[in-house]
Amino acid sequence: MSVRSVITKSLLLLGGSALSVLAYCAITTDVAQAQSVSQRECNTVIVFDRSGSVGGPNLEVLREQTRRLFQPGGLDSSKINVAFWSFSDEYAIDWTGAINKNFNAPFHDFVSSKGVNSSFNNAMNAMTSVGGTNYQQGFGYQGNIANPYTQAIVDRADIITFLTDGDPNWNAGGGLEGGRIAAQKHRDAGRVTIGGIIGSNADMLRNLNYVLTNDLNNGNDSFQVSGNYSDLSKVLTSRIEKKCKELNPPCQYDPSILADDPSCVPRCQFNPNIPNNSPQCFPPCPYNTTIPQNDPRCVKPPYELKPSTSSSSSSMSSNDSVGLTYTVDNKTAVRSDPTGWSITQVVVEKGQSVDRLKKINDSNPDLTYADGLNCTELLQKVNRAGTCKPNIASGTKVFDQNKTTTLAPSDGIGGAASTLVIDDAWPVGTKVCYLLSIDRPTENDTPRNRYGNASCITIGKRPTVQVWGGDVRVGSGAANTGDQPGIKTALTIRNSGIFGSWSEYGAFAPGKIVGFSTASGLANEGPTGFPYSGGDPFATRAAWSKLTFANKTVNPDDEYGNFSSTGIDSSTTASNIVKTTKKIADTGGVFNVSSLQSGLYENPTGDVVVEAGDVPAGKSIVLYVPKGKVTIAGDIKYANGPFRSAAEIPQFIIIAKNIDINSNVGRVDSWLLAQSSDDDSGVISTCETKVGLTIDTCSKQLRINGPIVAKRIHLLRTAGGDSKDDQGTPAEIINFRADALLWAYGSGRSEQRVMTTHTTELPVRY
Repeated sequence: MSVRSVITKSLLLLGGSALSVLAYCAITTDVAQAQSVSQRECNTVIVFDRSGSVGGPNLEVLREQTRRLFQPGGLDSSKINVAFWSFSDEYAIDWTGAINKNFNAPFHDFVSSKGVNSSFNNAMNAMTSVGGTNYQQGFGYQGNIANPYTQAIVDRADIITFLTDGDPNWNAGGGLEGGRIAAQKHRDAGRVTIGGIIGSNADMLRNLNYVLTNDLNNGNDSFQVSGNYSDLSKVLTSRIEKKCKELNPPCQYDPSILADDPSCVPRCQFNPNIPNNSPQCFPPCPYNTTIPQNDPRCVKPPYELKPSTSSSSSSMSSNDSVGLTYTVDNKTAVRSDPTGWSITQVVVEKGQSVDRLKKINDSNPDLTYADGLNCTELLQKVNRAGTCKPNIASGTKVFDQNKTTTLAPSDGIGGAASTLVIDDAWPVGTKVCYLLSIDRPTENDTPRNRYGNASCITIGKRPTVQVWGGDVRVGSGAANTGDQPGIKTALTIRNSGIFGSWSEYGAFAPGKIVGFSTASGLANEGPTGFPYSGGDPFATRAAWSKLTFANKTVNPDDEYGNFSSTGIDSSTTASNIVKTTKKIADTGGVFNVSSLQSGLYENPTGDVVVEAGDVPAGKSIVLYVPKGKVTIAGDIKYANGPFRSAAEIPQFIIIAKNIDINSNVGRVDSWLLAQSSDDDSGVISTCETKVGLTIDTCSKQLRINGPIVAKRIHLLRTAGGDSKDDQGTPAEIINFRADALLWAYGSGRSEQRVMTTHTTELPVRY
């Protein structure tokens, strides 16, 4: 773009009883803009007031401030030219009415403000401070006649800036009104007039407003300079540059040229280097901006998105927390368009398979996604045995190329879409499935959506055990080293309260006791548990652990448990019974108690299956299987009383390496003693199942009426807690009934009658 050399004009006047300066200049833009715009040159005339009130010292400061306009930090521009003239008050009319004297001398023609000009400085040095203040002469007029000596300068000026330190003191034509008329002539000729005062005299500034704009209150073109002139260069630089920019604005379509340049026309919105009406003005290809949209190569690049969902667990119950994660794979080298995504929740009824949701593509199960689905089709995959809730979270995102993107809270993932919270109305066995779908998974408009395989969480439960009529002791016997045996059971937290396992009396363990209640602290068979108002459920455990014993402190946060005692060595219980019981016979692999006489029956090497049967009154039967497993295949019941003596109380004692109870068994009236001789022995299992443990296996409640001694007890029953109304129903009940104590008492005495000799009423245990 060529630079035009048209010269615009500016006149800057400073005048008054103390000082007047007149300057003409033209500026097209500010400094930053001037570097990019091919601007016109700007001529600035500075008119100095050399009246007597200025004084020699102030006049010297004025010269120094003016010289700074030619230095860095001032105008200092090859596009801004500076001239000056001066004025005071002189008689310059001859007898014919013609001007016969240059009342604006000394003066100097335009020079570039880019660098020092000695001729300009010499002319300024010729000024002396003398005479009055004539505003009219300051604007280059005597009456209605323009000063012919400076007319060539005036004709090339654009802006007049008038600076004074006082009102005019020559009022016969040279006062305020004469100055206003002279200034108006410049404005009528298209020049801009601005001006300033020295100091902060408000009345003088109003008078200057009147001269410059015909309005006392219009201060748009007036300004102030400090009384010692120290900021004169700075103020003049700012004012001149501002006015020149207003006179010569840049082209709004191309800042590199001026607004009146013939080439300043609207530019092509797609290519600013060509006009808007150019035949080449095509939008760029949205997929390749280096070619226009109508180029045959402008085609949408292919990409493909694959959504997926995962969870931190496949099952949960009560106060468990299951987190959900949603990802989108873009394995192509192309970034996707803005793509809508949403989360769908499908709640499936108990017993209904969700395999067709977890492998959503019926045609090709190996694919992890299926296209074009909706809630209706999702429910068809579970035989309509459920409900579908779309858009529990949704948003729009661009998925980067060659990347697997995980949707984050900042994308809109949160609440029910990020963490599964159990609804009390969901029965145990309900499956809650989450699916991520995306709109337009490819660059094309079809398919309309794509669903990833579902991640399903099964609503489970936490079965509980209750110990009636006795204590629970763990780790009794010889002192333990290393990790100390403890008791750990789970709590179920519902809106209705806290539910869990408990014993009627105490609990002892050398290690921690966690989640297990004592003194029947969590005893409740109905829908209402121990009161719960939110927060940490263990914060209330002091209220439901009143007989949880401890006698040493390991960690202040683990004060429940840690009972250091050798206790009762239970390892001798079985051997004492074997030694003191008369052996009747060896037994085979099947055992039935219904018709046997009292005594010990032994299978020294094999396994034994105990069939269902009733133990008659007066029978005390011991089954001893030291090297094998005893499987209880049916209910075992004691004969009902009343009994005439302790000798009639029936008892059945099973002593074996391991003891299993089949899932169909609901009641076992027996002592269960599992002897430990190695890592695989000493185990009692409350349910023997050949399939994986689910809510539909081992779901029958088991009651054991009698003592239990074992190295490990596997409590595998799943009964209870199926709905919010039976959260307190246990899976197993271990009932240490008094008949075992009475039998043990009577069996060691010849007189087997139990007589009450006196009674003592004790405080209640609560």
